Amino acid sequence: LPPELRTRALFTDRLVCVVRRDHPVIGEQLSLDQFLAASHIQVAPRGQSGEYIDMLLARQGKERVVSRQVPFLHSALALAASTDDVLTISERLAAQVAPTLGLRLLEPPLELEPYTISLVWHPRNQNAPGHVWLRELFARAAVEEAPSKSEEARKKLDDGDSAASAPPRK
Repeated sequence: LPPELRTRALFTDRLVCVVRRDHPVIGEQLSLDQFLAASHIQVAPRGQSGEYIDMLLARQGKERVVSRQVPFLHSALALAASTDDVLTISERLAAQVAPTLGLRLLEPPLELEPYTISLVWHPRNQNAPGHVWLRELFARAAVEEAPSKSEEARKKLDDGDSAASAPPRK
């Protein structure tokens, strides 16, 4: 982010894998071999590949097969529910929709670090009353709905080096 932008951490989340409830190959656990052999759905809002998981796999000399890239989280979840593809996605979102869509949540076969969801705004809005009110509303909602925070959480979803992440700016 440009250095002038302001940020406020709201909550942390982590990634899980989801598959349809009656997946023909993947059972209660997902092995690395199954993960690598499966086709994957990737959420790519900007149409670009090369996400965090792919960077981690590349460091091990491995790669997965991404058969579908979609721009939206909900379309990715719908595809996971109707195909044999694996989707790696936010645990909070997956847990909310899994029962309705017939999905199972599985631990990823890789060590994936939690990540931080933050508000970001331009300094010109720092003291704008409506903007301050909205930021506080989001912050209160985050505390109520997602009280847990992880100090080790990555600050950027595509950042493979959490230790290098800077703390949120005020």
